[in-house]
Amino acid sequence: MRPAPAFAAAILLTAALGSVHAFSVFVAPLETALDAGRDTVSLAYSIALLCITVMVLAGPRVWRLGPPAAVAAASLAVAAAGSLLAAQPSVAALYLGYGVLFGLANGSGYGFALVVASHALPRDRGVGMGVVTAAYAVGAMAASWLFRESNAAFGHDATLRIAASSFAVLAVVVAALLRHSRLAIAWPDRGAGAIAATGVTVREVALLWTGFGAGGMAGLMALGHAAEVVRAHGGGETAITVGVAIIAGANAAGCFAAGWLSDRGQLRRLLAGLPILAVAALLLLAAGPGPVATVALLTLVQVAYGGIIVLYPVAVTHMAGPAWGPVVYGRVFTCWGVAGFGGPWLAGRLFEETGGYAPAFVIAAGVACLSTAAVLTLGRRVGVRAGSPGRP
Repeated sequence: MRPAPAFAAAILLTAALGSVHAFSVFVAPLETALDAGRDTVSLAYSIALLCITVMVLAGPRVWRLGPPAAVAAASLAVAAAGSLLAAQPSVAALYLGYGVLFGLANGSGYGFALVVASHALPRDRGVGMGVVTAAYAVGAMAASWLFRESNAAFGHDATLRIAASSFAVLAVVVAALLRHSRLAIAWPDRGAGAIAATGVTVREVALLWTGFGAGGMAGLMALGHAAEVVRAHGGGETAITVGVAIIAGANAAGCFAAGWLSDRGQLRRLLAGLPILAVAALLLLAAGPGPVATVALLTLVQVAYGGIIVLYPVAVTHMAGPAWGPVVYGRVFTCWGVAGFGGPWLAGRLFEETGGYAPAFVIAAGVACLSTAAVLTLGRRVGVRAGSPGRP
């Protein structure tokens, strides 16, 4: 097996599919084109988040049906089809294309890229998963700028068609890289002992679910409302534009740094400590700082979130092993869908009722404490590699 082309394929796959999170640049033109309200248009993104969650859960049953090259290419091909469909002037086409097809492709490609990175770099899984997840965040950042420029020059429908063409080309490139890598993935026999064979208990899955969801809620809330939080704390358009770019970049930096540190024995400490970093930043944000301090504190929240979304797949792979890790992680990842719906919605709801974000920050800080409590309850089991001694 040649690790370099396999790892490159995983990076390209997530960088391309991260563009799903650039949806906000389409909201205004879609409202005009479809003569629809913001809630109607935004529902497409919510559907996509739900479909991402569903596909990460179901992915291990699908990915085993073909060779890695075909699985990766199919994810990008479905993303291309979804983008083409979403370019049609119809709310139903938007929901089916961007929400369902692009969402399912996204969940499949993102989850499978983590599997590829884990197998390509078995001795440095933290770094591998960290880089792949950081590429996902960088892809979202780059797409936000590129799509905005393309919308202005050609219109949003042309932008979606250009994105579809790009996905189709990348499907060929990624498939070629994976074929060249000769990557082979040994999927577990589901009939031979199932997940119980990994030693991961239902209680541990529940604690991982709680830790991931509670730790990630603040980050998802910040991503969904970053621009408006800076505005609410006195920031002008320049502060908002620069601040949002910094905040998004912090997510990618947190991904890479946490992955690198996890390979150096810091996995459990990071899982317990990063939510506390978010708690401190959230409580300071609730005090109503100025725009510069607000950007700095939101940056800390995103560093913590970036680390959390990398560390949990690493922790699950350590506990369940590389074969069963994707199956167990799919179950744990469902918390992301709950947090992705609940966090941004709660922040918006409380803002409407109170005129500010302080109550949402306080609640998010309290929820983040549950993440640290879940990790401490798991104890030394977190970070112990499957099949190694050290289980308490």
